[in-house]
Amino acid sequence: MGEFLRGWKRKIGCVTLLMALVMMLCWLRSLSCSDTVRLLDLGHEYHVVSSWHGGLWWERHIETSYEELRSNYPNFPSYFSVHEENGMMVVENFVHIRWNFAGFEFSDIASSGNSDGRPDNSSWEHIHLIGMPHWSITIPLTLLSSYLILWPGKRPERKSKAPVEDK
Repeated sequence: MGEFLRGWKRKIGCVTLLMALVMMLCWLRSLSCSDTVRLLDLGHEYHVVSSWHGGLWWERHIETSYEELRSNYPNFPSYFSVHEENGMMVVENFVHIRWNFAGFEFSDIASSGNSDGRPDNSSWEHIHLIGMPHWSITIPLTLLSSYLILWPGKRPERKSKAPVEDK
């Protein structure tokens, strides 16, 4: 066994294999339950890292007002649902802009409203969401570990110590 772990490549290969196994267990766990950690609570902004539905997710939540949201996005009315009722501007309480491909997701979500779901234009939450599937980490780690463990390294050349004949 000591001979097998000689050299830095095989040692790092064993560490990456262990990391791949941990990621595979997280992947399997995320199919049946959700794990969420809330990080960096800065008052009006906080971050959430979660593992669920076969993927890893990072969310950035920003509590803001309609005016701030509109100033950050000059074409705000063009892609958010805004209409007028009885002389008042009403902003719908949920807007979702999304790009999704092969399990990778980038979303921009804006929501407004009270806890009872009524629209409230003074209180908004803007959410940036980035998601990636567990397989996108597990499979490359597995391939890297198999390369590091199984691929033969350079073998040192052995010099023969045969006597040299003088002529």
